Amino acid sequence: MNERLDFLNKKANNLPELPGVYLMKNSSGKIIYIGKAKKLKSRVSSYFRNSSDMQIKVIKMVSNVYDFDYIICDSEYEALCLECSQIKLHTPKYNILLKDDKGYSYLKISNSTWPTLSVVFQKENDGATYIGPYYSNYVIKSALEEAIKIFKIPDCKKNFPKDLNKSRPCLNYHIGRCMAPCGRHISHEEYMAAINGALSFIKGGKNEAVKILKNKMEKASENLQFEIAAKYRDQIVALNKSNEKQKVVFSKNKEQDIIAVSYLNGTFCFAVFNYKNHNLSDYNHYTVNSEEDIAEARKSFLIQYYQDKSKSDIPSFILLDGEINDKELLQEFILNQKGKNVKILIPQKGTQNELIKMASINASENLAKYKGKENKNAASLTELAKLLGLKNSPAIIEAYDISHLGGENAVAGMTVFKNGVPAKYAYKRFLIKSGADGDDYASLREVLTRRFNEYEKENFAESENINKNLKKSLNLIIKENQTEIKEKAKAKENAKENTKENTTSETASKVTEANDRKTEKLGFKTLPDLILIDGGTGQLSAVESICRKYNVPVFGMVKNSKHKTRAIAAKGSVIEFKANKSAYELIFKIQEETHRFAISYQRSLRLKKGITSELTKIEGIGPKRANSLIKAFKTIENIKKANIEELAKVLPKKEAENIYNFFN
Repeated sequence: MNERLDFLNKKANNLPELPGVYLMKNSSGKIIYIGKAKKLKSRVSSYFRNSSDMQIKVIKMVSNVYDFDYIICDSEYEALCLECSQIKLHTPKYNILLKDDKGYSYLKISNSTWPTLSVVFQKENDGATYIGPYYSNYVIKSALEEAIKIFKIPDCKKNFPKDLNKSRPCLNYHIGRCMAPCGRHISHEEYMAAINGALSFIKGGKNEAVKILKNKMEKASENLQFEIAAKYRDQIVALNKSNEKQKVVFSKNKEQDIIAVSYLNGTFCFAVFNYKNHNLSDYNHYTVNSEEDIAEARKSFLIQYYQDKSKSDIPSFILLDGEINDKELLQEFILNQKGKNVKILIPQKGTQNELIKMASINASENLAKYKGKENKNAASLTELAKLLGLKNSPAIIEAYDISHLGGENAVAGMTVFKNGVPAKYAYKRFLIKSGADGDDYASLREVLTRRFNEYEKENFAESENINKNLKKSLNLIIKENQTEIKEKAKAKENAKENTKENTTSETASKVTEANDRKTEKLGFKTLPDLILIDGGTGQLSAVESICRKYNVPVFGMVKNSKHKTRAIAAKGSVIEFKANKSAYELIFKIQEETHRFAISYQRSLRLKKGITSELTKIEGIGPKRANSLIKAFKTIENIKKANIEELAKVLPKKEAENIYNFFN
């Protein structure tokens, strides 16, 4: 809690209702946050009111504010420009600070008789040849990867000529991806021709490389070197195919930037794809720490990303993956940077939306790498929430699958995933009781109804326990008041009551803890954030009204003809997993685990039923006694091996003898 809150509130209430910039300072006078406002008084005073709606980021910042300054501007746009320049100048702690840590890249040609090509960030005094610098690491790396494929240059760790003819060619040679100098399948002259062809492609592009290769092909043909000419022809074909592949990431607009963001625990990762002449020309991602909401974070990022760009580097279209604060104001800011109109769009369908999805996946993957592998699930959940249109990432997911054999022994399995990881202690098995064997729709309705009934029972029981405890406490207070007769007796009674109270409190605490563990194990005390069922729109419609009653979103997991996850069934539509790699992997894992759990229960029931039917053939053994034997010995083999004394521990001696004699 800030002790100077009253002072700051009074000062803020004296501000004018004019546009401007405010600078929050800590006790040492350092600027910790800079913002702009259309009306200074309204905006700044909102920080210093006690409000439960205040965001965590604001609470943290306000707790450190000692004083603030302000600058009045002529317009909100002028305030935005001033805010931008002040953030760049002071780099405050609580603003998004975009640090461009991109370095220049070089193409390195090693100093060897069999040279290799690689991309590096620094030149070294090692005798190698360096081409560059290239501003975009993505561009040069992509060009090199394409050149290696086209000219079949080895990209393994073998060192030539040291490793020449020392091993058999790997799979890349057999699938036409490598020339295999390791197996002496090409000469040094052919290898150098491939290296030079790759360099021509990287330095001059596809057209220049094709021109050089055509000349070489024609000369080889004139000299009747048809095998060499054929290799040049294949390289020309590969170059033309590589040009066709680029159309996969072809954009509708001639020049545009695609920007998507992924968020996790105070960290934003922005993926930026730059398109020029309809093709992808560059890709970068930026990771920043901030407590801002996502719409404000997008605005802050765009201002800093475009403020120092040259006119030619600012496209006519900027495509985003979600809403942004002060959109019109931001468009005006970027317009003045570029000198002509720039449109900020949020595509909802079509090829442009597919490009947004691609950027979103890259943002999620890079955020997972930044946070560490343990947070990859969190990034997957964020992506899944975006895919399904959920407000928040689903921390608790329940999944259901029905299993039966020819309509008999129908069961259901419920798995629980907590933060993307199986919580096996909360799994639940259901034996279908309604006689709806073979009817998956009716079985799902029964299971979901029973699940939510258990939720209501658990919470009702908890409320009853609270009421009982309150009554007990009230009775104790009344009893204490009644025993206040004499000073000595009072002291003794108080001591006695304190001891009793502590003992009661400890016992109650242990009981509560045990109940919590029991409830958590059942997985019924709280509602999940998301329910997934194995099946399509039919199964979904069967349970949708049940889940809606409890405000729990429900979706179906659709499988293909090979019984593998294909899509998500939503109300009235099917969401395909074309580009959502991380979310797909999570759903696939959930569906496979739920299917495994349900079918294993169904198999165990069939096995148990088979054992029971075999045991009931024995005189004196009915279904109840057969179940007791199964519970005690687990398998029919163990029952067969048991002696009379071991069997008599479970059944009367006469029946134990009957079983022993039957199997022996």
